[in-house]
Amino acid sequence: MSLRNKIVSILLIAGMGYGLVDLAVQKWIILPSFEEVEDNRARINMDRCILALQNEVEHLNRFCYDWSAWDDTALYVQGKKEEFIQQTITDEVFLTQHLNALIFLDAKGNYVWGQVVKLGEDEVTPLEITELTPENLCRNTALISHSDPEHSVAGILLTSAGPIMISSRPITNNLNTPPVVGTLIMARLVNDEMMNPLSKQTQVDFEWWSLASAGTQQALQPYLSKLASPDSSFLEKPEDENIVAVFKTFPDIHQNSSLLIRAKTPRDISARGITAIRFALFSLLGGGCVILVVLLIMLEKIIIKPLNTVNLFALDIGRSGDLTSRIHLNGRDEIASLADSFNQMVAQLHQARVDLMERSYRAGIAELASGILHNVRNALTSLRVEIESLNQQIQDLPLQHIRQARQELDNPDLPPQRRKELEHFMSMASQTMTETIDRLADGFQNIADPIVQIEQSLMQPDRLSRSADTTEQFKITEILHDCIALLPKGSRQDIDIRLDPGLSSIASLHSNRVALTHILCNLLSNSVDSIRSAGVNGIITIKGGLDMLVGKRVLHLVVQDNGCGITEDQLRQIFKRGFTTKQTVSRGMGLHWCANTINAMNGRIWAESQGPNQGAAFHVLFPYEPAAEIIGSKA
Repeated sequence: MSLRNKIVSILLIAGMGYGLVDLAVQKWIILPSFEEVEDNRARINMDRCILALQNEVEHLNRFCYDWSAWDDTALYVQGKKEEFIQQTITDEVFLTQHLNALIFLDAKGNYVWGQVVKLGEDEVTPLEITELTPENLCRNTALISHSDPEHSVAGILLTSAGPIMISSRPITNNLNTPPVVGTLIMARLVNDEMMNPLSKQTQVDFEWWSLASAGTQQALQPYLSKLASPDSSFLEKPEDENIVAVFKTFPDIHQNSSLLIRAKTPRDISARGITAIRFALFSLLGGGCVILVVLLIMLEKIIIKPLNTVNLFALDIGRSGDLTSRIHLNGRDEIASLADSFNQMVAQLHQARVDLMERSYRAGIAELASGILHNVRNALTSLRVEIESLNQQIQDLPLQHIRQARQELDNPDLPPQRRKELEHFMSMASQTMTETIDRLADGFQNIADPIVQIEQSLMQPDRLSRSADTTEQFKITEILHDCIALLPKGSRQDIDIRLDPGLSSIASLHSNRVALTHILCNLLSNSVDSIRSAGVNGIITIKGGLDMLVGKRVLHLVVQDNGCGITEDQLRQIFKRGFTTKQTVSRGMGLHWCANTINAMNGRIWAESQGPNQGAAFHVLFPYEPAAEIIGSKA
């Protein structure tokens, strides 16, 4: 399968996966949230219906209170104002207040006056409601028993004529204070004429059923069984109707279910949610197609074509054997082909590298030999200076005069005065000889140090061989003091060599001591020569500290002088083989050897200078491995 087909397949699978996840999120998270809002609205609509019924009951109860807390009513039930009925209660009262029953009882619950009617458009007709007859009212203590003026009974009462909204209040005076002299009962039939205005008022489409008859309760049992208590409700979503139906019962005055109410709420919220989800899915599908096309175009330009170009280029390089890379991939696409091309080049490069390493090793041995000869020459220079100094001191001894004085002292006829003078001369000569011998002893000791350096240089090939362990434990200050001591005394006169105090705080390390010694000796020798060439009072400063190079700890040393400096052109060539700024033909190997050696130690070396007569600074970086860590790792 080609890379292009793989990318298209991955994008399609990713797009389909994202689409399925998005569909699941919208179906099981977003859409249920719309339905939850819709269900809450349906429950709120049901609460509005119940509240409207309760308000009607409260309205009837308040109207009943207006009539019960009235002196005229109290006087009438006590038999003191018989004209009250003719003067006050007419058909107009029943029609305007939508009353179906108005009943007066005395304090003992006896029936004083009452009328139960059926309301017409302009007139009323008698209506029989068994529960409101005098015989039944006398036995209904819940309606006629009032303990105080504030007591009232209001709600729904199930009767033979259907459910009625009823209010029963104690009859008192205008101030509604004791005593209670009777009971006033008002009732209103619960029917469509009363419910339809409530539906318009609440703007909720609802249905209701009376639970007065056993047959109705039996028919509505599937709904009633889902209501755990009179205050509970449940939702129903009929498949053939696009509504959410909420069922709830309304209690009567005995707290039993009297009405079953069904409030219907259109499912417009979930319909909008479904529309939004469909729009989102179509948008996702359209956007995914656009993104897929754009990605394919961009991938074609940015990845696929460049990879094909690189593949062809890699094949050309593989034929010439000039690239170093190795890739292991399985497949038949363009990247796998590129990996095969690189592997071909690596195979060719491997053999070339083996040959090059062998030649490089032989060249390194020759370079090492040249460097050793250079270091031996530096040591011999200091040795020659010391030997010449000792030779001059020996030549300055008065040996001829001592022999002559010795011969004269052997003459027995020597005059006393002459003998005394000669003996004094011999004493002085003996003292001079003693002092000279002491100086010669010091000189011979100075000769021994360069000899040791020469010996170390001659042993260097063995110590730097590939099989030898060339690392030693030492402190960097020890090497610096050794290098300073190895400088010829005559060459470093009037030169102040300063060591940074911070160098003494650097812990002992493991490294190639011989190689570092030769490198630092070369740098110090070059600094001395530079100062002598400049003809100034020289200062050589050696400082350093720990640093980081490619994520590894290194020791950074700087050898700085105030000598003749280095030009910009010389800085570019100073570490090349054979390059030198001195007139002596035997030079030109020291810094080149230093660069090769420090590179072999995985370090770096470079030079800095502001220009002629501005001095120079040589930087040396090499791996820092504390002796404590080396010992710990071996343990």
